[in-house]
Amino acid sequence: MNLQQVTRLSFVDFAEQILTTEPQKSVTHYALSSFTELMRSEFVMDAPDATFIRLWIASEVIGGKKVGTCRRYFGKLHSLYSEWAGSEAHDPFAELTPLFDTLQDADTKEVEQNLSLVKRLLGKNEKSADWQLVRIFFYLLYNPAATMADVASLTFDNVPRFCPQLDDIVSATPATHGRKYVFDLKQGKARPAEIERKLLRELSELLTATGMRFGSGFTRVSITALWVAAARSLGISLADIRACIAEVPRELSALAIVEPSDIIPEAREHYMCRVADSINDYTSRWFVMKLRPGVTVDELKDAIDTALPRRLASMTLFYPTRTEVQKKDHRRVSREVPYLPNIVFFRTQANRVKSLFASIGDLAWCFRTSNSPESDYAVVSNSQMAIFQQCIGRFTDDIQVNLVDASTALRPGRRVKVVGGIMAGYEGEILDVTDEPGRRIFFLSIGGTHLASWTAHVDDIYLQPAE
Repeated sequence: MNLQQVTRLSFVDFAEQILTTEPQKSVTHYALSSFTELMRSEFVMDAPDATFIRLWIASEVIGGKKVGTCRRYFGKLHSLYSEWAGSEAHDPFAELTPLFDTLQDADTKEVEQNLSLVKRLLGKNEKSADWQLVRIFFYLLYNPAATMADVASLTFDNVPRFCPQLDDIVSATPATHGRKYVFDLKQGKARPAEIERKLLRELSELLTATGMRFGSGFTRVSITALWVAAARSLGISLADIRACIAEVPRELSALAIVEPSDIIPEAREHYMCRVADSINDYTSRWFVMKLRPGVTVDELKDAIDTALPRRLASMTLFYPTRTEVQKKDHRRVSREVPYLPNIVFFRTQANRVKSLFASIGDLAWCFRTSNSPESDYAVVSNSQMAIFQQCIGRFTDDIQVNLVDASTALRPGRRVKVVGGIMAGYEGEILDVTDEPGRRIFFLSIGGTHLASWTAHVDDIYLQPAE
């Protein structure tokens, strides 16, 4: 083939032309097939660079190819690249050749087998002797960036709020009687290093008793390996996986050569939530119901208590109210006035919502993601709900909260984060209230169809552009 003609093609086009002439079981065919498939799906470029080649090598090794086999594929690709680019061009393959001297085969079979056993631990409950240890395991599994030290120092004030599964773990331990730490690990009575060693040993015993095996030894990163396996099964790219974890597992050491993608914290949390959902989709979430005409909240509670006594213990109802004081016959009379009349927030497992409303459907109905009765029930994100509950407790009497149609309320505006004042922590599209400087409208999304809205005074100095 004439080189001058070849260089007019991208490397992918050049490689695919070669593929049409190569036997299907040849080294060249195997190498080019995987390389071009990844290049088409992951990158838009004329030629591979070192970042992409690293990703391809790691994908092959973690996908089950032996390092020796990948070295042969790499050599064949290197030759073809040299033919395509010419001797004067920069050669990214040459600089990566030494990588194969340190690469090790991945032990994906053991990791995937261990991942298949994780659901056995979901059957544990608060009556189990291993209950706290199980919760710690899942905390580390859902949050692959957390360390053993993070677990020991986790307090109710610094709990991550982005993942419902993490919320479930924390809510299983009520913050009562001045309790500071989420997990009782005798903090203050033992040195941190001693706590971490003991915890690691107990986790190893728990997981081994469940049937898991750790041929290269058990460390905190052995749990990270389970997260990586779950993420790969969801199709999350290795570059994004690399950006989500704090340390590369020994079982999947080839992941260390992948350059982490440059993703924002929200994207990282999104991937963590996806993986957590794939492991445990029965976790509790916030939903919203509306009472039917004439029904009171007390009647709703009584109906739930009577019809579903077992579910009430695991269900949280939130009906935000404020105290209103009025004068009546020369006396001051106080009463609780709801911010959103007849709108009740509730937290329960997603798989229980349908049966719940089969029992109380004559008293209330649940918001859905669309007007179709077949659509999913609308979920309020944990982070939004936490900020909403926090702010409700500080609202003054002049703040009005209303339920509005999302299609008319969400208009183009500034994407900002509030860093001070009563609404600190809120992030989203904020609309200025006309003729009242500093007066803002805020929203709490209730699925895709409705919003709770309220106004509050937030000076410009407390607004910062959000990522």
